[in-house]
Amino acid sequence: FAHENDIKVCFNAGTTSLKKGFEDIKKILTTSHVIVMNKEEANLCTGIVVRPDTKTEHFSNEIIHPDIKSMLEKLKVADYQVVVITDGGKGAYAFDGKHYFYCPTYPSDVISTLGAGDAFASTFCAAMERTGLDIGKSLMYGSVVSASVVSTFGATEGLISFDEIGDNR
Repeated sequence: FAHENDIKVCFNAGTTSLKKGFEDIKKILTTSHVIVMNKEEANLCTGIVVRPDTKTEHFSNEIIHPDIKSMLEKLKVADYQVVVITDGGKGAYAFDGKHYFYCPTYPSDVISTLGAGDAFASTFCAAMERTGLDIGKSLMYGSVVSASVVSTFGATEGLISFDEIGDNR
């Protein structure tokens, strides 16, 4: 329905659906404009493991592990997609088919990580629309909101608006 009616879809995968494997989830990936997964979910979906003994590569003066790069590339199954992989305290990575993006975590005191990934994904998707598809800026917005969420206890307690982030366009 979304594809037939030109509705943009953001897909934030869950572990249960990913356990079925890449081929099973590929149809959903194909219809999604934005795909957001954490590193563990991307590993489950792609079968690619981030090897700790492998050197990183430099892209746009930022560091992206080659196995993360491979995950991003495998998850991008259509030209119109942006794929995002979050990596907890190490930050978030994105790939649009041409460019790789990296955003470190926004500094905060971590009280609970409950809801951090959902806050990041929903903010990233909203920011993509708000910023005219500016991936770098959208990653930063996601990082700020996620940092706010982890600095409180509860999945929604730290959610903040774009105005609170400082985006008063």
